[in-house]
Amino acid sequence: MRHLILGDAKGFLTMFIRKKRHRSGNIGVIVVEKIGGKMKELATIGVAYNPKMSLGPNL
Repeated sequence: MRHLILGDAKGFLTMFIRKKRHRSGNIGVIVVEKIGGKMKELATIGVAYNPKMSLGPNL
């Protein structure tokens, strides 16, 4: 899992790039922010129709 830490006046903002499996079986590559122990989806980068099309096992 890759992450980016940005500082702001309120503290730290942490964003992650994650894979999300949808009900249809597609795999979405999304940017999430962790707030109070919960993941909030910020943006979808792309969608793969099978696991071999996604960005690899390290993501």
